[in-house]
Amino acid sequence: MHELAIAIGIFGGLLSYELMGLSPGGIVTPGYLALFVDQPMRILGTLIVSMATYAGVRLLSNFMLLFGRRRFVVTMLMSFLLRWGWDLLVGQVLLTTPELRVVGFIVPGLIANDFERQGVCATVCILTVVTTFVRLILITAGKLFF
Repeated sequence: MHELAIAIGIFGGLLSYELMGLSPGGIVTPGYLALFVDQPMRILGTLIVSMATYAGVRLLSNFMLLFGRRRFVVTMLMSFLLRWGWDLLVGQVLLTTPELRVVGFIVPGLIANDFERQGVCATVCILTVVTTFVRLILITAGKLFF
């Protein structure tokens, strides 16, 4: 089922980019998030880490020359570090909300990268649409084949 979700997410992302010129937070992100639609707090945690990554990279860009591949690498590294810190915070400090985990280590960085390129609102909107599209297809495929 995971492979199908990623494949449909890639197709949905390509379709959204070709039709509207908007990327849903990276090529694999909608597929991964579609697997966690039944865990909205986990998606919220992912978006919080994505926003923190975006803000952190914006702050760093005041002190460093960040563009192109360098900005992408800094975004991914910051996302990784913030996700790791988030796990420590949620796991040890906020023991009451363990469902606020993050989907993957790479997904928040991919989303933050698109926040920088096309804006937060546009990215969240198209990510929501494509993730919902993928989830509906997975539900339909599950009823037909599984």
